[in-house]
Amino acid sequence: MFDSVDRSFDKSKSVFKDWKEDKVAQVQTGLREELAYWKVPNFVKDEDECAAIEALLQKHALFLKTLFIVRSSASYFPVIRWLNYAPLVAEWNLYDTEFETGAVDRIFITVTKNMDKSLVGILPEKDMSRSLWYEALVRIAFFKYK
Repeated sequence: MFDSVDRSFDKSKSVFKDWKEDKVAQVQTGLREELAYWKVPNFVKDEDECAAIEALLQKHALFLKTLFIVRSSASYFPVIRWLNYAPLVAEWNLYDTEFETGAVDRIFITVTKNMDKSLVGILPEKDMSRSLWYEALVRIAFFKYK
């Protein structure tokens, strides 16, 4: 029948023609806006350390956003649900005798329960949006390595 199949992709002729790739500056601006809602300064008291954490997140903003999109797509896009969060953390091989699934569950609950009041009704409660996910990453690092 066919000896070969032409697998060329022309974005301009596809359903993705209007899709625009994220630019690092746009993602960093979005991250800055999302960080306005996080509660990290409540448990990281040193302002220089908070600034260093924000700088680290800014440096890896595009990767972190992409990772969140991939993981939330496997959960309940645009959020990550509790049942999908613990296996994600398990994949990172962070568990030990001090950091167990109970700690991961407590971090999820803390982050989702402490949602900024202005976001209630906009973001699903009991699910982790991207801004809450950034905070959860910091809480994991703080718990595990501080």
